[in-house]
Order: sequence, then C-alpha cells, then structure tokens
Amino acid sequence: MKPIVRLGPALCPPPRLGARIRLMRRACDLTQAQLGIELDLIRHCVNGLENDRSSPSLETIVRLATRFHVDLHWLVLGEPRLSIFRLQIEPRPVPTIERCGTCQTGFSSGES
Repeated sequence: MKPIVRLGPALCPPPRLGARIRLMRRACDLTQAQLGIELDLIRHCVNGLENDRSSPSLETIVRLATRFHVDLHWLVLGEPRLSIFRLQIEPRPVPTIERCGTCQTGFSSGES
C-alpha cells in the first residue's frame, strides 16, 4: 500500500502549488522520476511543476490528489475547504394523504 501524506494542523501548507507537490513527493520518499512514472509524466515535467514553471492539467491535478490522498481544494489553493459551503437543510411539511369517503380516491391536503 502506498503511503498517505498526513499534514498536521500545526503545519502550514506552502503557498505555491509546486511547493505542495514537492512536499507530498518528499513525504512519500519519491524521486521526481518515480512520481513521473506514476503520473505518466517525464521527470522534467515533474520538475517544472514543482518549480511553478508549468501548470498541471486537470487530469494531472486529479491524479496527484488521488495518489497522495489529499483534497483537491487544498492541493490547488493551499487552504482547507470552508465550512460555510455546508448545506443547511430545513424540514418541509409532509403532505398528508386522505381518502375520499365515496370513491376511495386519494388526494393530497396541505402544502406540497
């Protein structure tokens, strides 16, 4: 099983994407060539990513996040997801089904 990068809460992530890629690679004791093989990139491309000379494709970003078991938001932006995006679900009234005494057809009463 491949090692998982664990960043403690006291460890501030590097501000640049390339530095975060380098941090994760080194935490897993991988060379640029080894990471390149896993990502289907040549070592020169990995070096360019780590030094912010080139930008990774969306596919490469997803592969990096999957490989190192990190959140895409953290990988791209260097910050945790904000909790303000959590949905607040309010309960809605449940309509009741009543039967007509004559024909036994169901109809809804109340709000739908």
